[in-house]
Amino acid sequence: MGRALFIIDNPGKLLDFYDLDKKKLGEGSYGYVCKGKNKATNAIRAVKTIAKGKMKNIERFKQEIAIMKMMDHPNIIKLYESFEDLRNIYLVMELCSGGELFDRIIDAGSFTEVVAAILMQQIIRAVYYMHQNNVLNFMTTLKSHMNTTTLSKEVSLA
Repeated sequence: MGRALFIIDNPGKLLDFYDLDKKKLGEGSYGYVCKGKNKATNAIRAVKTIAKGKMKNIERFKQEIAIMKMMDHPNIIKLYESFEDLRNIYLVMELCSGGELFDRIIDAGSFTEVVAAILMQQIIRAVYYMHQNNVLNFMTTLKSHMNTTTLSKEVSLA
């Protein structure tokens, strides 16, 4: 539980702390992700905006946030802080600039067994870490994110 103590549930307003890029990095059924720049540190983060009105179970979602706070592994995307207002929950997370693993695989067309082994090793290490921490229902798909734009680099599970 050590890392969870350092994750901030910020009672302030997101825009008081972050400048948000208008361009969306991704979009899903619950919300979208854009880049955010911390006004104090200039750190660039991914800011996920989740519409409360589209959530079926807010309490379960908050439990998932609590789990994310505990995760501390090089192949799992880090949650830095969260914000909440009447309409949305905002998650400030590690930005993985390489995009989704699935897209990189499609773009590459094919890759060597060595690259496949490296990718699988990183994914298995992350899943093993989650299981060691009694996190069993984490969604692991090929939509995992990459920290760089080449397949031979580091993968982070979201």
